[in-house]
Amino acid sequence: MKKAYSFFRINDTDESHIFEGHSKGSNYKISVDCMCKKITPSQGYWITDAVRLNEQETREKAAEFGKLVCRNCISMLYTTYE
Repeated sequence: MKKAYSFFRINDTDESHIFEGHSKGSNYKISVDCMCKKITPSQGYWITDAVRLNEQETREKAAEFGKLVCRNCISMLYTTYE
């Protein structure tokens, strides 16, 4: 399974958060918490053109959204643990 990422926007603030998931063919399973663990999907909506992205696409989309992306989610995206 490959990692895939999706952006989620909060209704009240327009701040976007990143959710990590796993993709295999047409199947996609997403985490119930965003990368920073501060919100859940009941608090906003999925950004339809920013779903199921690979890591590079996610970084590019985050740069496009700019300051509206949660800085904690961004830092988790760039953190590597091995």
